[in-house]
Amino acid sequence: MICQYSKEYNEYSYAACLYPPIAVKEATNQILGKNEYIFLLDVSGSMRGERINLACEALTLFVRSLPVNSKFNIIPFSSGYKALFSQSKIYNEESMQEALDIIADKDKFQYGGTNLLNPLEDLTQNMSIDPNYPRVVFILTDGNI
Repeated sequence: MICQYSKEYNEYSYAACLYPPIAVKEATNQILGKNEYIFLLDVSGSMRGERINLACEALTLFVRSLPVNSKFNIIPFSSGYKALFSQSKIYNEESMQEALDIIADKDKFQYGGTNLLNPLEDLTQNMSIDPNYPRVVFILTDGNI
């Protein structure tokens, strides 16, 4: 786990990497960037203002930097959640622009409470996993969960 403190914002950020046992094919896919990238975006009340602006800037950078041949999806969450796409999409110019348009229109987010458990459970129990695209999950939050 990596922990970093920002004096400017008086906040901590954490990164945790969990590596399950993976087969050689999956390891090769990861090296080539052939993954499914899921971005969980906290849009709860505590994220209003500068925090959601910073989270959306980071998300924009992530989306613009995804490798070709990868899949991705964005799941804004607060009291409820709804994935941007019903299934993760192959990363291309069209899907990237669709995601960037929604990120830019952050005023439409439904700010509410912070419930991370439901989207995480959905990811692990209900959203089908493509064995050719190992899943990588990013959580963008202020940590008030």
